Amino acid sequence: MMLRSYVLILMALILGGCTSPQIRYHTLLSSAPVTATPRAAPYLIDLAPVGVPDALDLQQIVVRQGQSSMTRLENDRWLSPLDEELRSALSAGITARLGTQDMAGLPGGENQPVVRIGVQIRRFDTWPGQRLILEADWRLATKARGENVSLACKSVLTAQPPADSQQLFLRWQTLVAQLAGEIADTQSAWANAGYSSSTICRQRHAP
Repeated sequence: MMLRSYVLILMALILGGCTSPQIRYHTLLSSAPVTATPRAAPYLIDLAPVGVPDALDLQQIVVRQGQSSMTRLENDRWLSPLDEELRSALSAGITARLGTQDMAGLPGGENQPVVRIGVQIRRFDTWPGQRLILEADWRLATKARGENVSLACKSVLTAQPPADSQQLFLRWQTLVAQLAGEIADTQSAWANAGYSSSTICRQRHAP
């Protein structure tokens, strides 16, 4: 009986020592309410898949270490690959602010104007103790006055990382929401100006 008890205790210790650390999943889709426009936009949007550098388009979260090295956090991961997280968060933010619908991947929309949106992420840097950097090129395109028109813009957004590492992901939600706001504000101004080529890309200040 004593030998059996010893064996059971040893097995429990071995199994306990082999237990992998718990994986924590994070999302860029914020649960915070978005202030919507008082009047729904008279057009739909079509947000294309978001372009992300291959080295960052993972579920593992990538952070900087020093000036030239990067590391993957195996126990902290995005809920889905980074490009999907970004697209979900941007779509939710843009449609809420404009009071419209994202028709990407859906049939229909032939009877309403559609604004196509393309976003290419250039930098998505998490630098603990230093800063967060979100740099993106983006483009709006639609048909106006019987011709195809487009507007190209660039956003460079930065934030200080929080002292609490678990608040880091809320800070990233805020930056992505800010990018969605710049895209929505620019599209609204562009539409109100009759899709004039003189429209200036809008920038928001982080809250």
